[in-house]
Amino acid sequence: MKRILFLYILLMTCQNFGKTSEVNKLDHQVQALTHRVTRHATTSEEKATAIFLWITRNFSYDQELYNSKTLQREFYVSEEKVVQKVLDRKKGLCGGFAFLFQRMCYSVGLEATVIHGYTKNGATRRVKSQVHHTWNAVNINGKWQLLDITWAISHGQRNRPNMYWYQTPPKSFILSHYPEEPRWTLLRHPLSFEAFKNSR
Repeated sequence: MKRILFLYILLMTCQNFGKTSEVNKLDHQVQALTHRVTRHATTSEEKATAIFLWITRNFSYDQELYNSKTLQREFYVSEEKVVQKVLDRKKGLCGGFAFLFQRMCYSVGLEATVIHGYTKNGATRRVKSQVHHTWNAVNINGKWQLLDITWAISHGQRNRPNMYWYQTPPKSFILSHYPEEPRWTLLRHPLSFEAFKNSR
């Protein structure tokens, strides 16, 4: 019994060590990458902008992943795995872009958050009943700014992101995006979810 317990503890320790090694490897990769991307940036705004532009100009929307439940089950096992796959494949979905942006910001001392929520898009502007989209906010000089990397890519042209979706004013952002946590509307008086769904 003691031998079995010892082997179990040894196995768990090795698994955790392997996972820690993978996380550290990714952290080092992201840090080196971000310092290269922001090497000419000196201010917080310049660093955030450099990261946003680098992602939107060098990555594309992963239609294969979007359509494949098999790939989703393989990739969506941890945040680290999702970010690593985005870097490896040079494409991703909203969550992958958002977590990559957050990690790159952290590596140069910028505070950023990942926001999950709902969106309105297309002619019908219908809102799904479940959370289905992810975007970011970044703290620049003490003020939170909203951005959506996925929409900047999909609403722009190759290597030319739609800059409307970077530092978008909260009063404009709320017309199409509603966060799971209302405080991330960044509005003094946040709109209710029902009001968001019924607005046109």
